[in-house]
Amino acid sequence: MSIIFKILSCILYLAYCIFFSSCEKEVQISVPDAEPVLVVEGRIESDTLPYITLTKSSGYFEPTDINSFLNSFVHNAKVTVTVDNVIYSLPEFCIEDLPPEFRPQITESFGIPAGINYCIYTVPITDFISGNYLKGKIGKTYKLTIETEGKTYTSTTKIPELVPLDSVWFRLDGADTLFGFAWAHLTDPDTTGNAYRWFAKRINLGSYGQIKDNYFVPPFGSAFDDQFIN
Repeated sequence: MSIIFKILSCILYLAYCIFFSSCEKEVQISVPDAEPVLVVEGRIESDTLPYITLTKSSGYFEPTDINSFLNSFVHNAKVTVTVDNVIYSLPEFCIEDLPPEFRPQITESFGIPAGINYCIYTVPITDFISGNYLKGKIGKTYKLTIETEGKTYTSTTKIPELVPLDSVWFRLDGADTLFGFAWAHLTDPDTTGNAYRWFAKRINLGSYGQIKDNYFVPPFGSAFDDQFIN
């Protein structure tokens, strides 16, 4: 009986392997080619200038190296921002077009990696250097208009009122006196559908006297809504 059982076990195992191996099938997925479309990345925040980047989309299997990225920039577009019925023109400039003495200040202000010929549409450089330029204001509505390659694109945004924090405190984490977390309380209205995003900046200096954060950055998990609060 044991020999027969072993033989049957071998037969069942072979049948099992043949059945599942016969189910394998080579699948070829053909990703259709798509016409490149305009990609708009823009931002304007309280007390900051408008900042627009225009690029073209690329195919799924196309190269993703730095040269391909730099070649995707869309140049010579007409970009304007309208607020309070006043139209502001946003000219284009690339990092390599700037005088060398201004490049570190510009790349640091916009968070652009050094050594990359990044191109953006923003306020005139002369206005930026003088400090007299268009800045975002709380409660204002801004209309963005882009004209390029015979097409016109528009978008509208509003800078909402800031949500004040009820309290802020710092708490050490463990025995390390240099590591901890900043905590805060805020009051959320009883209506649903409110969303928040917070930014943080370290205002203390490093061990060599250098500034740790030149501008506010959104930490991980900075955006959330009141789905679980209400």
